[in-house]
Amino acid sequence: MRAVDIAHAALCEAGRRDLADEILWFEDDGGYLEVDSEILTEDEWQLVNRAESLARASLGLPPIERATR
Repeated sequence: MRAVDIAHAALCEAGRRDLADEILWFEDDGGYLEVDSEILTEDEWQLVNRAESLARASLGLPPIERATR
């Protein structure tokens, strides 16, 4: 299973298939997620970041430290 599949499954499990279908996986820095959507709420970003952390953990990588507003 690819890391992006893990992130997708995590978002679906959280009841957010809409977000799951909008994610894009980039290989830079071991891998990270972006969302192909214009605006996300703080709660939505928190879910995406958690899914990204699970995906990165599947590759043996730590979570990405993201700057907060």
